Amino acid sequence: MEYGSLNPGRDLDALVAARVFGVKYELIQSDYCVEDPEDSIAYLVCPEYSTNIAAAFQVEERIEEMGLSERYAYALVETVIPNSAFGFVNRGAYDKDIFSMVHASPAHRCIAALIALDRQATNP
Repeated sequence: MEYGSLNPGRDLDALVAARVFGVKYELIQSDYCVEDPEDSIAYLVCPEYSTNIAAAFQVEERIEEMGLSERYAYALVETVIPNSAFGFVNRGAYDKDIFSMVHASPAHRCIAALIALDRQATNP
């Protein structure tokens, strides 16, 4: 699947929740929610994975638990620095590449997680 057209926001958040965490949120009154299992009249709102760095770190932790860290890391490089050899070809670009990686946006991290999951399905 191509994720380049996905913008940070609620649709991306809900996709990440479903694919990474297995939680399917429903669109209820303009936001993605799921019934609270502890309170039948309450709803839980989908975390803002693509816009909140703390929530994006939860995605990375889950990816690590799934054993997809290496695939995720490569996908993050491709997402943040398209067409880059990550400093290996041009050693002078290495510092800039590392800086770009550590400053990857929450949306970049979400898209990389989805790509890692796709690659897991096609390359066991």
